[in-house]
Amino acid sequence: MDDAASVVPVFFYVAVAVLALVGALGLRLAAQAWRQGSAAEGLLAAFFLGGFVGFGPEVASNTFELAHGTDEMLRFVAFLGFRIPGLAIALFTWHVFRADDKWAMALAPLLIAVILSSALALGGPISGEPPIPVSFWVGTGAQAVAFLWAALEAFRFHALSRKRLALGIGDPITANRFLLWALWTGCACISLALKVSDTVL
Repeated sequence: MDDAASVVPVFFYVAVAVLALVGALGLRLAAQAWRQGSAAEGLLAAFFLGGFVGFGPEVASNTFELAHGTDEMLRFVAFLGFRIPGLAIALFTWHVFRADDKWAMALAPLLIAVILSSALALGGPISGEPPIPVSFWVGTGAQAVAFLWAALEAFRFHALSRKRLALGIGDPITANRFLLWALWTGCACISLALKVSDTVL
């Protein structure tokens, strides 16, 4: 079997599995947020569902031979969807970790404003060919900063949780969740940074 032909189905099935997981998490969190009136869970639901909306159309566009109009529509939906996690993560980190800090009250709205304004300036997905608009770098960089902020806060709380565990008053499950969230958001930050560097190099 031709290697190129076999790689696409494998990628597609892995992507569908990831999409199913992300979509299920988003819907579950949205239902919990609705029942409990929890802003934090609502923002997490937006984070995961935004990733679902962004990643799904991009997978379809990259996997299948589609009519030009359909492909352009899917790429535009992906373009919009991929902005939602950055917006949600900035609000979530502010709300959960730094609700009373004045610098966070300034940073979160600033990141949101930069992400939204850069998306408006771009007006849609870019081709990837030079010249790359400055607004792409600025917007993607702002999303990377939002994820880096989330990762640093989660690592900080993980360290605090471990200290509490050493004193016999902590919860190992909570400490582990902080670590997992730090790793997830840290990897997202690295992915965005690589995306920016790929357009520069």
